[in-house]
Amino acid sequence: AVALYNDGAPPLHYVERGQAGEAVERQEKKAEWMRNANHSSGVELWSKLKPKARQMRQNSTTAEELLWEQLRGRQIAGYKFRRQHAINRFILDFYCPEAKLAIEVDGPIHLATQGQDSARAALLTEMGVRLLRFRNEEVSKYMEKVREKIFTELRRERVP
Repeated sequence: AVALYNDGAPPLHYVERGQAGEAVERQEKKAEWMRNANHSSGVELWSKLKPKARQMRQNSTTAEELLWEQLRGRQIAGYKFRRQHAINRFILDFYCPEAKLAIEVDGPIHLATQGQDSARAALLTEMGVRLLRFRNEEVSKYMEKVREKIFTELRRERVP
């Protein structure tokens, strides 16, 4: 197990215990942890985003709930997804760290925020995160097609 401080940041130097109980120093893990897109929101920003992400999980739309039932528990190609996951200053509806794939379910509010959505998509792409967008109606009425698109994207090789 790796020790983390309560604020989610790794200590400057921490120890990972192996199966035999020997202590193996992992100083380089801190730099890797901070570079990783899963934690790229930073500690200070994460402390602000965490309550919002929690609130968004508790107040999910019907379409988000339907899609989460399909994504949770590695049901699509064995990939793990997180719900309302923060990357940089954004909270993504769903995120698969292994594939660096974000999925957004767009409701009516996104008609008014298309400019912001485009800027967000550009920044995520710059960070190496692929983005799939589905409208609420697609998720509600055509779940099998949504699953197929996600499966295809997960299997598609990422371009570095």
